[in-house]
Amino acid sequence: MTIDYGPLFTFRSKIINMKKKRLALITGATDGIGKAIAIGLAKMGYELIVMGRNSAKYEGLKAELEKVRADISVVFYKADLSLVQDTQSALNKVKDNTSELDLIIQTAGLIPHSITKTNEGIEETFAVSYLTRFLVVRELLPLLLKSNDKILFTVANAGAKGKIYFEDINFEGRKFSPVEVVKQFQQCNDVYTMYLSEKYQNYNLKVYCYNPGLVDTGIHQGWPFPFSFLRQKVVKRLFMKPPDKAAQTPLDVIGGALSQNTVLINSKGNKINPSKILSDPVYQQKVLDLSNSLIDSAMK
Repeated sequence: MTIDYGPLFTFRSKIINMKKKRLALITGATDGIGKAIAIGLAKMGYELIVMGRNSAKYEGLKAELEKVRADISVVFYKADLSLVQDTQSALNKVKDNTSELDLIIQTAGLIPHSITKTNEGIEETFAVSYLTRFLVVRELLPLLLKSNDKILFTVANAGAKGKIYFEDINFEGRKFSPVEVVKQFQQCNDVYTMYLSEKYQNYNLKVYCYNPGLVDTGIHQGWPFPFSFLRQKVVKRLFMKPPDKAAQTPLDVIGGALSQNTVLINSKGNKINPSKILSDPVYQQKVLDLSNSLIDSAMK
């Protein structure tokens, strides 16, 4: 069955029970894939909670969402997702004002062109692209587990097969490599995704981590020449897809059009076979301990 929600998205979907208003929390919704997903969720009937740091961009997003659905409820919690304390403060407000969540979808992320530490002493890319994502789930999972249709969805670089430098997360003692920085935070995302899917498999919690491939967003802004030139003149033209196309797979999975019995998903919506180490309980616990330790340190 084909359901047409408008010009941007067509969902090959089963009819969804719309008796209960469904509520989604989304990070990174004011730009790129996150914005495209937010618009798609609005068309699917979701009410939205948006977390981000740019109030002006949020107002622009809200105006677009209200054009899509005039009666939509959208709430904004301002937070710098590179900072643990700021994120925790926003999450406390979410918990104070929300009784249940049906969907958590995290799209905020960075691609580094240099090593930058936050004022909490954490490498910025790792903080945005993994650590505060971990914190969002840690704090809001109880609200998500109350729902009958609970989904946890992360947009990242699923299946990157990286190495975690447990003793040097900030790359202070090694040569900077954008690829290694990305692979490190993604290995953490993959481990945490597998951990959650295994731990809560009897709770009917659906957990996904999605690799959208190369997407034409602002995530590569700030890269020096010649990388900026190559991105704009070569990679963008030949390989990058627009955000609305990259958003289609998450929306199809969330809407039920694309049935997934997997956890890690590639850019074509197919299964990524997880490496064995991602399900190693000792390795999983090591990642959890690292994550909680970094959060505890940042909160002091």
